[in-house]
Amino acid sequence: YRPMKDGVIADYRVTEVMLRYYIQKALGRYNFFRPDVLVSVPAGVTSTERRAVVEAAMKAGAKNAYVVKEPILAAIGAGVPIHEARGYMIADIGGGTTDVAVISLGGIVASTSVKCAGNRIDQAIADYIKKTFNLAIGDKTAEEVKIKIGSRRLTTNCGKLSKQSKSFSKTRRRNSAPTSLTAASSSPAALRNWPICRN
Repeated sequence: YRPMKDGVIADYRVTEVMLRYYIQKALGRYNFFRPDVLVSVPAGVTSTERRAVVEAAMKAGAKNAYVVKEPILAAIGAGVPIHEARGYMIADIGGGTTDVAVISLGGIVASTSVKCAGNRIDQAIADYIKKTFNLAIGDKTAEEVKIKIGSRRLTTNCGKLSKQSKSFSKTRRRNSAPTSLTAASSSPAALRNWPICRN
């Protein structure tokens, strides 16, 4: 059972109880102070959904509830300098929504939110295994398969990319003209050989 669905509150009372449990677990049982709570919401959240999140946090025991859009927090967590005068594209794949935003000067320039994310991927994995192998798996097993496949693919790509970057650095040290190296590494033929660019 999920109290949150597609990035918004599906069951208000269960969400309030869940937030109250998390606040008590973070502060301890004998803490009498009401904390300030920061809640992340999808980029395409409506004013009604935002107000529901704030009210749920306040009734759960928060003194103040602040709402921040998920791409901003994802960029801060990734160490992206969001206050620079240049654009950064952030893709935040959550459980219910995928948020894609361009961030510059500390704010969101353009953003879109799609209700297709981790839960849909888990369901697709479960459907594929059921159709191909005639085997039914649960959501937890499908999520574990997704994490293992994604982690293995990322580790393999990072290892190959680090090896190629080392070879590029060796070539740079051998060649006195760095422009030829830049042109070779940025050509379409060279980029297609990189693992991350292959389909």
